[in-house]
Amino acid sequence: MKEIERMGIDILGVTETHWSNEKQTLWESGGYIIIHSPRQDGIHRQGVAMIMKKELKEMVIDYDCISSRLLKVTMQWKTTKIAYFIVYAPDSSYSDICFENFFSILQDEINKLNSNDKIVMLGDFNASVGTDTQVNWPNVVGKYAQGNHNQRGLHLLQFCAINDLFIANTIFKHKESRRYTWTAPDGFTKKQIDYILMSKTQQSAVKNCRSYQSAEIGSDHSLIIANTTTESPKKSKHKVHKPLKRYNNDKLSCENTREKFEAVAQRFLTREQEIGFKHKNEISGLPQTIIDLCEKRRAAKRNMLNNPKNTELKENYRKLNKKVKIAVKKQKNMNLRTEIIEMEENFERNNSRMLFKQVRQLEGKSYKSTSAMKDAQGKLKMGKQDILDIWKSHFKKHLNTHFTRDQDALLEFDQTKNEEEVSIPSITEQEVIKGIKQMHNRKSPGVDFIDFKSAYDTIWRE
Repeated sequence: MKEIERMGIDILGVTETHWSNEKQTLWESGGYIIIHSPRQDGIHRQGVAMIMKKELKEMVIDYDCISSRLLKVTMQWKTTKIAYFIVYAPDSSYSDICFENFFSILQDEINKLNSNDKIVMLGDFNASVGTDTQVNWPNVVGKYAQGNHNQRGLHLLQFCAINDLFIANTIFKHKESRRYTWTAPDGFTKKQIDYILMSKTQQSAVKNCRSYQSAEIGSDHSLIIANTTTESPKKSKHKVHKPLKRYNNDKLSCENTREKFEAVAQRFLTREQEIGFKHKNEISGLPQTIIDLCEKRRAAKRNMLNNPKNTELKENYRKLNKKVKIAVKKQKNMNLRTEIIEMEENFERNNSRMLFKQVRQLEGKSYKSTSAMKDAQGKLKMGKQDILDIWKSHFKKHLNTHFTRDQDALLEFDQTKNEEEVSIPSITEQEVIKGIKQMHNRKSPGVDFIDFKSAYDTIWRE
């Protein structure tokens, strides 16, 4: 999540999550909403997900976990409805038939959309369109693709042409390192197999699109970011610009005032040198040694990408990456043990307030479920009005039900037998005194409007 925040991403498509069906399909974590389409057999493979900012939750109309390779999320942006598809196509280890069947399922989902709906596809298509196809497919692929095309790349181009889509990360001119999206284990083979596909009517809204090799995502794939001008439906608040306050520097001409100012400035500079300032992207809970190690890993990756043929730099990055993972894991376990010891001490001291506070902090908000309900057709709805409509139809169906009643059913009972008379003894004085003694002061009176003070003054003293 820190890397998403650092890169300034609003909506992110993730493939190969390797989360099983034990995870929820929708939850909240660190100010972001996660929608996940897992594998249903419990095997930690495949899986696709969308991560978006929490502020965008109200725009989600519906989502459909189609398979462990395909997720569809429909969002409303002002008057434009956009269907986002997170795609993880079968790789070369699968046959071409599996690849074609996957696109058949994807085509069926597109056919369900309205004609005015826009389409955005993010993910790993495991196909190479190449630079040599731009002549024959000018409306689909741009001049700045990478490598040569393959058979699956042609299949992808045909799919885009049928559905009026273009490949966004091939239309902007960038250097070679900002085009390829996957690096083979040998460190030399680099291909462009991850794409962002969008409807042609949205091409003017895309201002830039390229891959970012510097993003720390722990994968052999590279992050692709598209900058678009899609606006939020929320109305922007009018900001009142306050006039700038300027310091009265003329007072510094006075020697006494200038000496006081220099003394205050010197104290501020001393504090800055001693403790410094907290960085925006500083990770809480980790010591400075691990943070420095992460920065070294980032620098090592940058050097490795700039010198891909240098095996020594590649080995240095691999060692640093392994060292960071081990150090972070050890620190997390150490922090957990410290928290558990503090919780045990609070339990022994009977400090329940602090104990439950630590339990809530330890539990966190990673899997806090958001407001979502299924309608009568089984589709999940997230909008406030949609949820209210579901409750309205639910109560209308179950509470406003008219049952057929037999009006003559009561006549079948034998009403000739009188109920036995029950003798109820009168209330004794001892019972009244006992009841008054059991009354508490400052309590609301009952239906007889007799409170404790009235009963005590009028009855008990007599």
